[in-house]
Amino acid sequence: MSNEYMNEKSDFKLRFYMRENPTELKLCTPESVFEELKEIGKADQESLWIVMMNTKNMMIRKEMVILGNMDSAIVDVKIVFRRLLQHGATSFIACHNHPSGVTDPSQDDIRLTSVLKDASKLLDFKFLDHVIIGEKTYFSFREKGLI
Repeated sequence: MSNEYMNEKSDFKLRFYMRENPTELKLCTPESVFEELKEIGKADQESLWIVMMNTKNMMIRKEMVILGNMDSAIVDVKIVFRRLLQHGATSFIACHNHPSGVTDPSQDDIRLTSVLKDASKLLDFKFLDHVIIGEKTYFSFREKGLI
């Protein structure tokens, strides 16, 4: 592939996932995260997204980092932290959808949250929340005291 193609592709991705002025959006509640990402609740495949934040908890970028199948997604946490480092984030919110619409966390969701929490401490990132998004509602690990 030529560099020109890669630049075009990268530009498209930036236009698709970034706001024109991303520092205008402060996501400080699970409800605001749900409103920003509620469209993924309608998807028929699980996906893991990260919302990257700066030191003032303003959104820098939101990006899908894992695409799974209809009822699961295999998460490689190295990808999550590589993206955070690449974009200069200091904190983040993990979000994923449940195509079933049921937002109760699975054992895998609980394990993922624990791994993200531990890795965040080690790498000096603030892990603000893990939000599971359904078509009409959400589940916040932070709200439930699980982070």
